Order: sequence, then C-alpha cells, then structure tokens
Amino acid sequence: MKPTFCGQTLLLAIAIVMNSCKATGQEYSPDVLKIAKRIGETRYKGWRYGSSSQSNRVNCVLFVGTVVEDLIARNLTKEERSAVFISNVRKDEDLKMLVQKEDSRIKGIQTALVEMGIGLPVTVQEVQAGDFIQYWYQDKQGQQLGHSAVVESVQRSGTNVFVKIYGAHQSLNGVGTARFDLNLTDPTKRVYLVRFRSLTSPKK
Repeated sequence: MKPTFCGQTLLLAIAIVMNSCKATGQEYSPDVLKIAKRIGETRYKGWRYGSSSQSNRVNCVLFVGTVVEDLIARNLTKEERSAVFISNVRKDEDLKMLVQKEDSRIKGIQTALVEMGIGLPVTVQEVQAGDFIQYWYQDKQGQQLGHSAVVESVQRSGTNVFVKIYGAHQSLNGVGTARFDLNLTDPTKRVYLVRFRSLTSPKK
C-alpha cells in the first residue's frame, strides 16, 4: 500500500527531524546535563569546594572529570585526566601567556574530549545545554583564573549569549547552579566549548 499524502508528509517530517539531529549529533549523545545533576545530587551531595576528595571536597575539573567517566563508563587514563585537569601545564610556565596564545592545554575539557575522539568543538553561537565549558578570565590583579562546568541553559539577547552553568563552584562552596549569568561573548574571556559525542556517533 502506498502511503497517503498525510502519511508522506509525516514521513518527510520525521526524516527532517532525524537529519537535523544527525547534524548536531544530539540523538547519539546522552543527556549530559541530567547525568551531571545526578552526580551532583548523589555522589557529591554535601561536599564542599576544594581539591581533596579524601576530605569530601570537589573542584570544578574534578566534577567535570567525574561526569566524563560516567559517560564513557570507565576511569580516565593518567593522560586524559591530566588534560581535563589542565595539570599538564608546568608550574614554571607563564599561564597568562599560554592563555593569550590559546595553547591547546589550557582548553581543558575541550582538548581532552577531542583527543579522545568523543568531543565536537562548538562555537559560542552554537552552544546548547549539556555542552562542556572551560573558560578563562582575569581578576583585578591581572591574574588568570579558569573554570570548568556543564552548560545548564542558554539565553540569547541580540549578539550576546548568556549561559547558566552547573558544576562545582567556589562561590557556592559546593556543587550546583552558579548564581551568575556567564556572558560568553565578553571579549575579556577566553571560552572553549565542546559537545560530547559517543564513540558510536557518526562523524560530520
């Protein structure tokens, strides 16, 4: 039996939606944000911000690393963890210069996932909830400060793009949604975004 006009229209609509999903890889990616919140509300519930897991403290990159490990169902290797944590930058290196030169190491989670074959770099204009973010900014003393998290929501206003981020935040002294709206189009910030894609995802 040949499909009716309505049936053909429905099939065409389904095909368009599927092709649209394939273009962004969404149907191949699990709900990263949902997983991040589950981890925040279970494993790290009640933990304070810090770098000592033995003392029930979690920082931004440790949290992001835990989310990635849940996504790939294994522990990160030493090299992968070093890339996520940006611990591959030596203490004697000029961090400010590395950020200015956009050294691949300071891109953190973006570089890590891309090198693992499970990350698709995205632009500020392409950002969506569930993307990972690593960004840098300068404090009043000119010191470079970095932060990493998962994008929770996106709001666009003209050419500006604002996001809410979920993760471990010093301002919260724990895990949750940051109280501030992060302007990704702020020229004083260096922003690196990456979308998780499983190993079974077709490449663009």
